[in-house]
Amino acid sequence: MEIIMSIGERLKEVREGLGMTQTEFAEIAAALGVPGATRQSQAKYEKGKSIPSAAYMSAIAGAGADVMYILTGKENAPAPSLDGLAPDEQMLLDSYRAMPLAQRKAMLASLLTADMPKPKAKKPMTKTNSGSLSIKGKNSNVQIVGRDYNEG
Repeated sequence: MEIIMSIGERLKEVREGLGMTQTEFAEIAAALGVPGATRQSQAKYEKGKSIPSAAYMSAIAGAGADVMYILTGKENAPAPSLDGLAPDEQMLLDSYRAMPLAQRKAMLASLLTADMPKPKAKKPMTKTNSGSLSIKGKNSNVQIVGRDYNEG
């Protein structure tokens, strides 16, 4: 019963926040063809004696009621503002939204797999045996990477 009471309390809070009476709220739903939408049913919802239908909730949502808040106690997050977009960003967004779904998918795939700047190619290393090597000391068996040097 706790859940029903919470829904009813939030329903009343939202209705009052919109500045409407129980009769006015019920009339919104009745005008949209919701069966049984009366002041009496509204009072029952608010007292937790009855649960409003999905059709009723849909109807009052059209009048500005935050149905998510009424049902869960959590407010709907407002949509992000697009007022701060630069003209080229707005044009890109508008064009994207106007595209067919297949074209949107292709565009996203292209953007997400676009060639990144390639690192500069390293010069290939070449092996040369030029130069000289001196070994001093008493060790007569010295290994140099990949080659053996033995005194002969």
